[in-house]
Amino acid sequence: MSLLALACFAPPLSIARRFPLSTRRRSRISVVFNPEETADNLKRQNGFIPGIRPGKNTATYLDYVLTRITVVGAAYLTFVCVLPEYVIAQTGIPLFFLGGTSLLIVVNVTVDTITQIQSHLLAHQYADLIKKAKLKGRLR
Repeated sequence: MSLLALACFAPPLSIARRFPLSTRRRSRISVVFNPEETADNLKRQNGFIPGIRPGKNTATYLDYVLTRITVVGAAYLTFVCVLPEYVIAQTGIPLFFLGGTSLLIVVNVTVDTITQIQSHLLAHQYADLIKKAKLKGRLR
């Protein structure tokens, strides 16, 4: 392998200094979210997770929860990407509009729309509550 190819695959020096390789086990999610640092911050600020002791147990619990969330998300993305291919293979009908990416976008837009509708309805409930309580503030 040439020196140029090795240089292309090596991480930049600033990243290598920021994230040194260590001998202890870390998951990939730890690069983005460090459970040990978060557990230390919680302990320093007298915060805790109910039922979990502060310190190392909290870090272990956070790593466990993040790993589970990541696995479920990866399984969902795999399902969304493989399902259209399976349907196309079984039916023989090319469904270009039903690809994995478009299905993912449709699901994301639907969830976002539902969230916006719920927040809009909640704002109207607060407005009705203020009208009923006659809390209009100072008159100017």
